[in-house]
Amino acid sequence: MLYENYGASPEEQAYNEATEAIINSDFMTLSDLALRYRVDTGANKNLYAAKAVEILSAWAGISSWSTNPASILSWQDYWPSLLHAALLLEGAPSYTSGIRDSLRAKTGSMAADLLHPNGIPNAPTTAINNWSSVGVNAKFAVSSFLADRGMFEEAVYRWRQVFDTSVVSNFLGVDGELHDNVQWTEVYREGGGQGDGSYGLLYCNYDFSAYGVALQESATPLVKWK
Repeated sequence: MLYENYGASPEEQAYNEATEAIINSDFMTLSDLALRYRVDTGANKNLYAAKAVEILSAWAGISSWSTNPASILSWQDYWPSLLHAALLLEGAPSYTSGIRDSLRAKTGSMAADLLHPNGIPNAPTTAINNWSSVGVNAKFAVSSFLADRGMFEEAVYRWRQVFDTSVVSNFLGVDGELHDNVQWTEVYREGGGQGDGSYGLLYCNYDFSAYGVALQESATPLVKWK
């Protein structure tokens, strides 16, 4: 299930793109409704929540994940927004303990299957390109939602690894200098690979946007656990 563009036939790709469009629409609508519930003080407040919970419950009930690397990327990219919405819905009559428990169970399943992908090449949690930012963000979001201190520490370690250490071994930039972190590889993007930097701004925006969200994800547990 979900976006698998690696080796997909034209028919499969069309299905995958249509599926991702549904997911994007559902998750954006869910986030909008949850925010409306949180800030609204009028008569529609609980109506917003009820509709949001309807969407959330449907996704919390999915039966399986795809372990294609691109699919893992999509799940890790989208799932945090569902968790944000769930936090906004706390206190809503329609967001029952049963729905909360179901979401926690499904999120725990995601953590086991997709945040520790053994033997899966270029998964976001082990990637040395812009995908790494999605993996870090997902780990912060999931660990915060599940109050999993061990996973949170893994996210912190991965953050430091990507920024501070040589996860990209002796990457030679077009400036002729050696660089040692993921961000430099994005600066020199040309299309889908390395080169003249003509796509650098696009990829850096994607990369650092996710890291900015990851900082927000980490703020609450950092303050709480300090």
